[in-house]
This record gives sequence, structure tokens and C-alpha cells, in this order.
Amino acid sequence: MPGKSHSGAAAPLTQREVMLRDSLRRDVEKLAGEIGERNLIRYEALTTAATFLEQGLTGAGYKVELNSLKLRRLMAALDAQPDRRTERRATARRKS
Repeated sequence: MPGKSHSGAAAPLTQREVMLRDSLRRDVEKLAGEIGERNLIRYEALTTAATFLEQGLTGAGYKVELNSLKLRRLMAALDAQPDRRTERRATARRKS
């Protein structure tokens, strides 16, 4: 493989990395553990997961749009783009 492999102990996580790790763990536990399997057969779990993701992305400053399509029943997909208004606030928070 190109490059050099790391050896020795990993550097300790920064405060931001710890927060990110903990947030990711909570999200995975919510989706995989609490909500569980989600698909057309378990449609209620699918919509619960979509709502959870939409709220999280909106809270993180993304502009979320619901894209629906109809197969045998109504289906939906989320499209999340950074919301320029909240992106500026998030950048300002990171600098302080």
C-alpha cells in the first residue's frame, strides 16, 4: 500500500471528536437499536427513522426537502443541503 502505516498509540480525541463520537453512537443506537429494521414491510419504522433523520439534519443546519415517489404505496426520500443561514451561525460557533 502507498504511504506509511501508523504505529504506536493513537492520539487522544479532541473535545470536538469526543462530542462527534458520542453523537454518532446515540444516532446509531436510536436507528439500529430502538427503531430497528426499517423497510416497506416495517413502514412505520421507516417513517420514524425518516423523521428522526430529518429533525437531526435540520437541527444541524441543513435545509431538508422531502422527495416522495409512489410505488405500491407512498415512498419518501430526504435531500439535505447546508442551509446558508445556519451554516454561518455554525461557523461562528466553531470559531469561538
